[in-house]
Amino acid sequence: MADDYGQLTGDPRGMVLVAEIEGRTPPRVLGFSVFNRVDEEAELWNIAVAPQYQRQGVAKALLRETCRRLSAAGAQRLFLEVRGSNTPAIELYHSLGFTLLASRKDYYQNPGEDALVMVHKLVPADV
Repeated sequence: MADDYGQLTGDPRGMVLVAEIEGRTPPRVLGFSVFNRVDEEAELWNIAVAPQYQRQGVAKALLRETCRRLSAAGAQRLFLEVRGSNTPAIELYHSLGFTLLASRKDYYQNPGEDALVMVHKLVPADV
């Protein structure tokens, strides 16, 4: 997966955003988001926040900035998959305007679980 992220950083359609504490040397990474855009659609590949910084608005800030940048680049919709049991993430996505589009049976392994496919319609206000 790290190779995929490395390739995205060199692709104008991909982006890795990193949230960090400013002014620290070395920087302390709080979290990151990874996404890829193809024309008017984009997919969130991953978002993660260090456990000690969860539930402090880091993921929300990363997603807002992701949406802003995607909208500015001409994307109109952002898709993601999330485990059906990941209630905190689902609540976060709903709070930002994501809606349930579909589910994918047995999408995840270890443990096996369905994925919820969610979509957010990007609007110029996201800029």
